[in-house]
Amino acid sequence: ASAAASAATPAFAAPHAQGAAQPHPLFLPPSIPVVSTLNPPLMGAPITWGAGSGAPNTMMGAGMGVMGPSIIPGMGVARGGVQSEQGAPNPVDSALFFCAVSSEEVHERFDVLDRSVLYGAKHGFQYPPRLRAFLRVVILAAATHSKSMQHRTNSCQCCGLCELLSAAKHSVKYFFSPETKARRVAYQYNEGDIDFLTSFWNLTETPVSKQFGKVVGAHLAQCRVFHIDGTSAIRMPLSTGDGETSVEIAPAAEECARYCGASYRPPSSVPCRLLSYRHWQGQQGTSSAGAPRSPNLIVHFHGGGFVAQSSASHETYLRDWAKRMNCPIVSVDYGLGPEHPFPVAVQQAFYAYCWLLQHAAEMGSSAENVVCVGDSAGGNLAAHIGIRCAEEGVRAPNGIVILYPVLFLHLAPSPSRLLTQMDSLLPMGSLELCMEAYAGAFQKLHQHHQLFLSQHPNAAVPGATLTPLERRRQHHLSPVVAPDQVLARFPPCYIMASELDPLLDDCILFANRLRAAKRSDADIKLQIAQGLPHGWLNMYFVGEAVSLACSEQACLWMRHLLARTPNPTTELAG
Repeated sequence: ASAAASAATPAFAAPHAQGAAQPHPLFLPPSIPVVSTLNPPLMGAPITWGAGSGAPNTMMGAGMGVMGPSIIPGMGVARGGVQSEQGAPNPVDSALFFCAVSSEEVHERFDVLDRSVLYGAKHGFQYPPRLRAFLRVVILAAATHSKSMQHRTNSCQCCGLCELLSAAKHSVKYFFSPETKARRVAYQYNEGDIDFLTSFWNLTETPVSKQFGKVVGAHLAQCRVFHIDGTSAIRMPLSTGDGETSVEIAPAAEECARYCGASYRPPSSVPCRLLSYRHWQGQQGTSSAGAPRSPNLIVHFHGGGFVAQSSASHETYLRDWAKRMNCPIVSVDYGLGPEHPFPVAVQQAFYAYCWLLQHAAEMGSSAENVVCVGDSAGGNLAAHIGIRCAEEGVRAPNGIVILYPVLFLHLAPSPSRLLTQMDSLLPMGSLELCMEAYAGAFQKLHQHHQLFLSQHPNAAVPGATLTPLERRRQHHLSPVVAPDQVLARFPPCYIMASELDPLLDDCILFANRLRAAKRSDADIKLQIAQGLPHGWLNMYFVGEAVSLACSEQACLWMRHLLARTPNPTTELAG
């Protein structure tokens, strides 16, 4: 497949005739081979994407058509294809994202489906056995929580005991009547209620749930929350300068207030959680008898759709990582939407990264080697660190590890996003709610956002005037639309995607864009976890062999990147 891809690539990479529209990377086929190298006995056969009509595609799941756009022949030209100014279609026979399809049309086509059949007795048939059982419990909990919220609304004076009894009653009913449970879940997921979504996902934030990570995770010498003052500017040296040239990173609070409107009150600090398996010299609360400072530091960003959860609900795997990696891990608790919309999270994430570089000694590290890691929404923020380092010219991390990240915040359909019709945690309604809660305010302030997403990132936007800062905001929101000059300076990036994740195509697209930016194979890796859904990292305690292997693989990646020489980043002109 690699040979076939190499032979076929020029057909797609050839320059267009003068005056013809350049294709947006969103519409480019996966012409650069991306291979899964995870353990074949656990992960299945390696996966290769090839380009051209004669390039074979190896599919991971029997009958699962989510790996690439070539399984939908003609759809790219009919719906998502880019046409030249003369109206002739580009030589692209398929597309990952069909951006020409409006969100209204997506709803119109999906609303005719009876999704209750997907959440009944056979729900989760596509997952490995242990995950299947766990996700069926999740669906049962979703139905019960939905009914409990309705009971709370209809009976405002109801005491907590009555609410608990109501939840117990309906959980039993839904357990013995899968069809009733399925109808309730389909109804709730179709209603588009952000209060339900955040309260359901934040069940992992209850006191009992928070204790769970301490019980099943590794015992740590330190696991404490501290706050970074976000009201002062940070002076960062340029990575390629003489040590005296520097750039000022504006306070996170100031930047957030600038883009969220005059009525918005930004948080004055950024909460973080320090996790450390041992005491290191220099750590607050640690005596001088601690171990010498670790040369390594891991900066983590948690998932939760930009609207829910915190570092506490991700402690289960973070505790194990702190033990395996034997270095301090700092997890950043960025502001959540809709209270704190875009660009609050990205501003806080980058500000916290710069602060940690300068105050690494307080974490017990010399920060000689730094890796950024994130899952889901946190993967978006980890990718943003690489983009901002390229733009500002400050020191980039040794590498970035992102797991099932959301990288394209646009409600455009794609082959993998069709899985939202049957996903336990990320159905279409929830995906749309997260995007609206996080980026809706920004899109309303900048009506040309949708127009920009359909254009080449390096080209001018017809009919709209974008300042350089506005252009940056577009790829700060969706890293996949970053210009080539930014991606060429992106640090080494290892991407762990999931076969049954609606965001799989985000990963494929971003990996292809990075590889197309003339990066070496050693710098960019894309691996697919067979049979795993979105959010598997928070479920790996279930003990499924594949998820355990993937968590171990993430640690191996981080260890490998920490051993690499940091990649200097030059400041972009303009």
